[in-house]
Amino acid sequence: MKNSLDFNVYFNEFAYLDFINCFISSYMYLEGKKDEQEHDLYFRLFHTMCGHSSLRCRFDGEPTQMHRLIGDHETDGYSCGTDHTVDFLFGFTGYEYHKCTDTASFQDEIFASIDAGKPVIAKVESGNGRFRVITGYDDHALINPDYGNIQDKPRFTLYDELEVLYIIGNKIVPRYTLKDGLERIRQVMEHNISEKLWDECIGKMGGWIMYPSDDGLDKTDAEVRKVRMQRLKEVVCYAWNCHLFGETFRNCYYEELRNPLFTELWGKISDLCYSIDAFGHAIMYLNNSIDWSSIHFAAVPGISAMICMTIEKVRQIDIELLDTIKQAIKIAEK
Repeated sequence: MKNSLDFNVYFNEFAYLDFINCFISSYMYLEGKKDEQEHDLYFRLFHTMCGHSSLRCRFDGEPTQMHRLIGDHETDGYSCGTDHTVDFLFGFTGYEYHKCTDTASFQDEIFASIDAGKPVIAKVESGNGRFRVITGYDDHALINPDYGNIQDKPRFTLYDELEVLYIIGNKIVPRYTLKDGLERIRQVMEHNISEKLWDECIGKMGGWIMYPSDDGLDKTDAEVRKVRMQRLKEVVCYAWNCHLFGETFRNCYYEELRNPLFTELWGKISDLCYSIDAFGHAIMYLNNSIDWSSIHFAAVPGISAMICMTIEKVRQIDIELLDTIKQAIKIAEK
């Protein structure tokens, strides 16, 4: 017995097979959409509205409470597949679903969904990107789509790898709207600020008179400064999720975003995100250019202060972004 869907839908090749990537392709199949550019637009929109592209990192690399809530941390396979994220995306796009963890029911659930013309999103036990899309069955074998040039492309999924199934149900009126997405963004941004994530960076990269710190660069040697500068580059580059964030509000692919009342706010968000991008490139350039072992000690305090001023500016931009989102929420409430 065999049945398979004509699932010829693009996957974002710059991402792992996380829940969002698999969800977008499944959603596009159900909506009859196949355009690669359209997938990219949904990729930005969904990552932004669920709060993922508002995340910021801790300097020590430990996941924040928001990383755990959304599902972007190593122990989860960077997969954005928490109940918090999954429920929002189904509700935002207007689809019923149910989550199946009963392994004895997996085959029946998959057969019934495929026979109804719907792909199944599955979570597997391990891998970078812990999600797959099941598009058919051939007796006891599962049929997978062509994942294209996806990062860390998996082999075909086996039944004994399956951990959870997400079975897509009927199309319904969306349970979540733009306002709900903005509220999730606000939640993440407020947490970033209350946890003083950028202040952690300043504490590690500061020192001396201008940015005094109990654990600044003045307490370290050249090798530690090199390590810390590399870590700062990673933290700032992670903030390049501002690309997804900014593009969401620039292209306004989602209908509610096109309300003229938001136009000025979206323009401000666009400019602020471009600025974060620029500062990220500056930090990357410094990291690649500075040889801490050859710098005269007298120059180190000034370089430290210059780095801290850059971080301070990014911190202020995040505060402005939060204020802009709060203004948008007030408009959405009306």
